[in-house]
Amino acid sequence: MSRSRLLGRKSPIAISMLLLVLAIQASCQASVTPTPTADPVARGRIGQEIKIDRHRVTVDRLVKVDFLTYEERTAAAQGQYVIVLLTVANDSNRGEVLSYQDFLLRDASGQYYAAATSHHLVTGFNPTLAAASVLEVQPFTREVAGLSSVHTALAFDIPREAVPESLSLFGGRGLVSLSSGQ
Repeated sequence: MSRSRLLGRKSPIAISMLLLVLAIQASCQASVTPTPTADPVARGRIGQEIKIDRHRVTVDRLVKVDFLTYEERTAAAQGQYVIVLLTVANDSNRGEVLSYQDFLLRDASGQYYAAATSHHLVTGFNPTLAAASVLEVQPFTREVAGLSSVHTALAFDIPREAVPESLSLFGGRGLVSLSSGQ
């Protein structure tokens, strides 16, 4: 059978052979493409320091409480307060601004929670500020001076049945496991 006749009719054999050649070519190219070996997300667990950009973050421990008292006012959690005690170090020479939104708590079902800062608007009660006071650590600050660190606390009001799983740091660039088994 001549080549022109084989290709002119587009026989199933010719199409199969062409597909086979293309598949082999693609697999050869895929095998030489480098795959990233490093995980772009810094990972850690309670008590372990992780480095994210110019910050070093250590989640020191978790405390769960039903209510917080601060300046003679008490606020009950809508579910439970999970207080994350952490140390944030700034390795840069200049001050770095932090935001409550830099830290999100994730539960075992995949739900994320922001730090409770002033959701008790009627009383003006700030659970995160109260947690820092009760646990005798520095209040959460929006700026960490250059070459210094702060030991602080964040309070998260999560449903009573929720199980804290991890703390997402700086837009997901860091992840700290809050499970005792990991």
